[in-house]
Amino acid sequence: MKNRLKWVLPVLTAVMVLASSCSKAVITAGNTPADMADAGEEKIMPEEELIKDTDDGFGTADVEKISEEIPDTDKDDDDAAQAAEEEYELTDIVIAVDSRFGPGSDKAMENFISSWEQTVSENHGINVKLEMNSYSRDEYVEEVGSLLNARHEGAEAPDALIMSASMFKAYSDAGYLWDMAGAYDAADFQKRIAQPDVNEDLKDEDGRMYGFMPCYGNGCITYVKASWFDIYAKNTEGIDKIEDIDTFDKYYDMLKYFSAGNVSGVIAAGYITEDEPYIDMLPEFWQDAYPVFYLDGDEWVDGFTQQANIVALDRIALAVKEGVIDSDTKEADVEAAREKFTSAARSRSEMSLNYWAGDWMRTLTAKMEENGVDTDLEDDRLLMLPPIKEIVNGRGGYLRGEAPVWVIVDDGDGNSAREQAVFNVLFETMLDGDAVQKLWMKNTKNVNWEYCIAPVETDASRKDELVERSKEFLRRYSAEKPISAPIDVADPDVKKLVKARVDLIHKVADGKCSGKEAVDEYKQKYGEISEKIIKELNGR
Repeated sequence: MKNRLKWVLPVLTAVMVLASSCSKAVITAGNTPADMADAGEEKIMPEEELIKDTDDGFGTADVEKISEEIPDTDKDDDDAAQAAEEEYELTDIVIAVDSRFGPGSDKAMENFISSWEQTVSENHGINVKLEMNSYSRDEYVEEVGSLLNARHEGAEAPDALIMSASMFKAYSDAGYLWDMAGAYDAADFQKRIAQPDVNEDLKDEDGRMYGFMPCYGNGCITYVKASWFDIYAKNTEGIDKIEDIDTFDKYYDMLKYFSAGNVSGVIAAGYITEDEPYIDMLPEFWQDAYPVFYLDGDEWVDGFTQQANIVALDRIALAVKEGVIDSDTKEADVEAAREKFTSAARSRSEMSLNYWAGDWMRTLTAKMEENGVDTDLEDDRLLMLPPIKEIVNGRGGYLRGEAPVWVIVDDGDGNSAREQAVFNVLFETMLDGDAVQKLWMKNTKNVNWEYCIAPVETDASRKDELVERSKEFLRRYSAEKPISAPIDVADPDVKKLVKARVDLIHKVADGKCSGKEAVDEYKQKYGEISEKIIKELNGR
């Protein structure tokens, strides 16, 4: 017989949730919450109709008389509250994850589940079965609507799931997610939180909180090889330290200094990346361009059509033509880019690389040591270039990535007992500062646990001055990414736009057309789709 965990929740909480619950809409795969906003609304009687008129014309004397006749009910109220407490027995949790943020292979998933159940039991006395369903990125986007719809109809569905930041924005106010503000504020892990703003920023204007982020996003910064910079500085008037490289012209001149022969100034994992906003790897060239849908002030815009994007594309094309950007950048993935950057073969390496901050500074340094590169410099092999003025003026600094968001699905029964239990078992233990948190840290990919809101020290995370210096650098010189558009990335029209942008960027970089010609082609072929999406985003 299974051991069961009993969570106790006052009925008062359920009543409050029921009184404030919002209407729900059925979301199906391929439809955004906005498209379905009016579907399946539940009629809720106005508050004033629920309150009966109890003014029977009693005067003050009558009130005093009545008060004499009514006995002291404090004890009765306490007894009633105790009797009304609702007991919930949680025996299992079902969660769904995008495979990018899960343990990895099926075997890794099995090992994680087994270890989680054992560790949660041993460390917290909780005996709950965990079911974790992982989907590929494309499957997951399309699956979420079906998963939420299943819960709405009372079918089997996840208790909790993970969402990208843009997906969370699309579903946060659709009525499907549980408002965990009260649970979060009262959580035991609150006493360990070092970065409270991360989740406070997830609350809406009414204080509701439909998502939870155990970690905040990392970001890419620009690394420069110290040995190469020293050569450039000694031969360049007015350049003594890395901070002197503070404009694009100076940065470009530094890169071009090494572009003679087979040596290039900088390599990156593609001109763009597969995830929005695609510009992390070449920030000095993109500057204030943001070639996706984003919120510009109070208006959603398609950044690909803006003048800043035209200029950025021509800037990239010139750098490719002049050998400043390594030609391998076009096809290089992140691994290929960093392997070439840390290579001992000077003739096939570069002086600069745009890559992740934090632990990656140690990883890159260690790889250079392994390859016998600049051994005399030890931990001073790499310099971190502060964002040039054009980046600061355009975006505020290097952009931090959007971290994934955990959500709990509201089962729609008007009772928060199960949802509260899921929060306690899943999130309270996830940030327990001990064995369970370390388990998540070790077994989840693409989640920056080094930027955890409630950090815990492990053998792998003990204070490393090099890593801490890099993390502090990012905190000082980074900015939040613009708000991602709440669009369905699985929608065929959206996929057309994404592919078109990628193709046109490569077309410009290959010298086949100018930035303006690329944007004109985009407007001609896909302008109607782009404008339709913008109108929907702006509610027109």
